[in-house]
Amino acid sequence: MKAIPLIIGLGLILISLFSGIFAVIAFLDPVGTKMADDADPFGPPSSRRSSAITFGITLVAGATGVYLVRHAPLAR
Repeated sequence: MKAIPLIIGLGLILISLFSGIFAVIAFLDPVGTKMADDADPFGPPSSRRSSAITFGITLVAGATGVYLVRHAPLAR
């Protein structure tokens, strides 16, 4: 039971790293990101605000993961 916060924290860190990379790419090139969408490649691209909010959420998830890893009982 003591390893659960550590595992969840590491999972959050990994997920936030990968999704953060994609959020930055979507922020820099929204049209190219939309063209890679196989379901609707010619639809309207997501706004920069939406991409920035997604990146902010990934930062919060990564910070939560770091907090869980640093304060896990096994890390001491």
